[in-house]
Amino acid sequence: MRGKGKKRKGRWRNRLANGLILLALSLYWVPGIWGDAAPAQGQADGPATQSREPARAEGTGEARDLMEKLEETRQENPDTVGWLWVPGAGVDLPVMQTPGDNEYYLRRGLSGEYDSRGCLFLDERCDALGQTVNRLVYGHEMKDGSMFGQLKNYRDPACFERWPLLAYATGAGVEVFRVMAVIEARVLNQGEEGFRYYYFFDAATSGEWEEWYRNIRQMALYDTGVTGQWGDRYLTLSTCDSSRPGGRLALVARREEWIPAEKLLGDG
Repeated sequence: MRGKGKKRKGRWRNRLANGLILLALSLYWVPGIWGDAAPAQGQADGPATQSREPARAEGTGEARDLMEKLEETRQENPDTVGWLWVPGAGVDLPVMQTPGDNEYYLRRGLSGEYDSRGCLFLDERCDALGQTVNRLVYGHEMKDGSMFGQLKNYRDPACFERWPLLAYATGAGVEVFRVMAVIEARVLNQGEEGFRYYYFFDAATSGEWEEWYRNIRQMALYDTGVTGQWGDRYLTLSTCDSSRPGGRLALVARREEWIPAEKLLGDG
């Protein structure tokens, strides 16, 4: 029975992956809650250069599945603000947020009880629905591969080439992101000069964004061919890097598509 369950789960993940890839390729778009939610541009020969077509049923159907998972988990725990799916890292999990107690879920499970794995959680300085330029999600690097334990897979360009997309559902809808950079860093000491990717959430000017973008590009382990521009929205997934003291590994992804909740619910 276990073997059959794993096969069904594997088929579901493959179906979700294919659906989201079709969704990104179709580039469905409607005016969004940010006012300028047009498809991101700046990626040569990528989906952003294609003409817009209606979203395919496969894509919206799989996106609706993520929304349903989010809503079910939110009923269980109202601290749930998102559902994250990262195929190349085996992530298919809820994301929590607790303003005023940022690390509440660092060592707590969904029930609120102690759990060494903790939960994925969104930094309290981020807007849960994405009105900040960059949202930062933290997760432990677990040795058993759970949580963000497999994020290191993206150190290999082959993983990016196979799984360039990830999806994030919120109360506003489902967003599809494309991995832009995989970076390694170190938590800097107080007073130490250097770039701190984990402090970037918003940019009041294009200059602030350009400084962040330049540093991210310089830190990238390899060139994904994905670029960004002022006005894009980003999702950064951050975990520890146990290979060195204070080490960090992060995936920086650029939003490529967004389907509003009304569209998904309306498709009932």
